[in-house]
Amino acid sequence: MGVAVVASLLVACGSTPPSATSSAEPEDGVAGTTGPSESPATGSAPWSADGASFGVDRTSWPGTMDDARTVLAALPAEMSGRARELMPTSDSEEGDGAAEGGDEYAGVFYGQELSVLVSDDTFAGGPGNPRQVVGAQGKLAAMFGLGYTCDPDTYEGTIELSPEFPVPGQSEVDATTPAWFSCRIDGAEGAEDFSAQAVGWTSAKTAWLTVGPDDAAVRELVTALHHAKG
Repeated sequence: MGVAVVASLLVACGSTPPSATSSAEPEDGVAGTTGPSESPATGSAPWSADGASFGVDRTSWPGTMDDARTVLAALPAEMSGRARELMPTSDSEEGDGAAEGGDEYAGVFYGQELSVLVSDDTFAGGPGNPRQVVGAQGKLAAMFGLGYTCDPDTYEGTIELSPEFPVPGQSEVDATTPAWFSCRIDGAEGAEDFSAQAVGWTSAKTAWLTVGPDDAAVRELVTALHHAKG
């Protein structure tokens, strides 16, 4: 089980915004848990995926889905002994040739345990209505909260922890670096004993969520993403 859980849930739900009972529902004025101060790299200082942020706040990330797909396509063909699988795949295509989920999501999976999912900052509107812009941080909260919960004792980041559920909140972060969170996943939709490591972040109009079995696997994938974006 991995980010595929979230992807399938979002597609099955028609990419609708979280309801009042969703675990990603925000509440203003609640203090969150903030990780150690990590300034963006300056000058020629080498980048690394170290720290609670896994280095995602110390680099720039694609702000459009087209550019995000370019990065995903440049990831290694194999990682952790598993072959790369791009999402959407041909077997998720509908009769008209359009991939299920449309242009809203893109992802890469290395087996069932290691994956990265990227989405834009919108939700599908009702029939005949335009897409609703919710912001990259709101979309990240939904991507995680529809499928997972955090162990609150492991939660760190510039994104506040939701006051109602142990998931990242939607309150926007006023920051010049990507807003981010990381935690140990403590339960998934349909699998209460599921455990994994997650790190999520935002950039302009995209939201990124990486999930892996442990810190080392996630750091390896984030490092590969950093190199793939050039």
